[in-house]
Parts: sequence; structure tokens; C-alpha cells
Amino acid sequence: MPLWLSSCFSCVDLHFYLSFFRGKYPFGDYILYSNLTFTLREVKHLWRQHGCVENYGRHLVMRIDDFEKPAKTNALCGNWRTWPQPIIWYQGTTDAVGAQFFLKNIHPDMRDAATELFGRPESLQWRPNVFGELMSILISPSRDVEEAVNWVLGGGREPDITLHMRMLMNRSIRAAQAALYCLKQATSNLQLGSRPRVVVVSDTPSFVKSIVPNISGFSEVVHLESPPPAPK
Repeated sequence: MPLWLSSCFSCVDLHFYLSFFRGKYPFGDYILYSNLTFTLREVKHLWRQHGCVENYGRHLVMRIDDFEKPAKTNALCGNWRTWPQPIIWYQGTTDAVGAQFFLKNIHPDMRDAATELFGRPESLQWRPNVFGELMSILISPSRDVEEAVNWVLGGGREPDITLHMRMLMNRSIRAAQAALYCLKQATSNLQLGSRPRVVVVSDTPSFVKSIVPNISGFSEVVHLESPPPAPK
């Protein structure tokens, strides 16, 4: 369960970082966690070391946000930067879900913060893969996983685009249509001399079977099956 350090945690200059119990998180054998993340023990140490209580009057208190209960959450609408608690615990979430709360928050100040960090996701020239960029800072694949992916790619050139679609058991037609539209727009903007290489990653085999024929008409397709969602 991720512990978000809000931007008001300025006394040790740690802005919007995730805190994990590294080495104990699910899939620890397959994922390496960045040194830019902090365990709660490390946060407590930094808090004392920098005198956050004495110098800034900031006590190490935690805001627990239960996003599964609408009456007890303000994750997607509130301005995290004004909350008095320096640590936000999104109860019952994984790191991926917690990161998306930041990216999908609709408060104007939060949208400005996301744009400042990652650009405008609706505009391809503004580094559109905001979620991927955020996660690449926090985690990386283990050597075994990296070798497995390279084996699937067959030693060919690096993919031009990766489409990651998860948890589509409801067979959403709109999701597939949106994905196909985005792929066509992206491949058009890339202006490659050859057919773009597209990797499709999904934990829903039926989705892969349905979308690959549509993509194959304008690209070379490689597909991977991802593991099921991480336990909460």
C-alpha cells in the first residue's frame, strides 16, 4: 500500500514521492524499486534529522484516505498541496492505483502540478506517456524479466509504441476503440519510414485477439500477457 508524500513535505524537499516497504512488496522477485522511494522507517529518520517539528512545526501525522468509500475520500477532487498532513495513505491501493490518483485528480492546482511534471497527456508532442514515465522512476524490471521480454521481442529493433491494456473483462468496446484511435494517431505522428513496431500488453487474452487484427493492418505487432492485478 503506497504512502504518498505530499508537496507540503517541503522541509526535507521530498515532493510527491512514494514510500514502499522495499523488498516486501508483491512481485518483489520481478520488480526492482528505485532508491528515490522511501520506507516509512526512512521517512521517520529524515523527519528527525531535519528537525521538521522544531524548525517547521510539522508533526509526522498521516492522512488515511479510503477511496473505496466515496464519503471518506477526496483523492480525485481535493488539492493535496493544501492538506495539513504531510503523508497521505491511500488505503487498499497498489502503487499503480496510487500513482493514477495524482495523474487523474481534477483540481486545477493538481492538474497544473501534473502538467508541470509530465506535460499534457492529450498532446503527443508533450511526452504523452505520463503514467509510464512516473512508474519508470519508481520501478524497473528484474534481470530475469528483462531477459524474458527481450526473448519475446526476438532480438529485433526496439518497439516504437507500447499499448498496455489491463482488466478488460467487461469487454468495453469504447476502450478498444479509443486504444485503436490513439495508436493510429501516434503512428501517423511518428512518420516512420517503415511499419511501426507495436507491443500489446494485456492480462485479457480475448482483448488481444480482438485488437491485433485491426492493428496488424498498419504495424508489426508483438503481444505479451501481463500478470493479474497485484493483491491489495
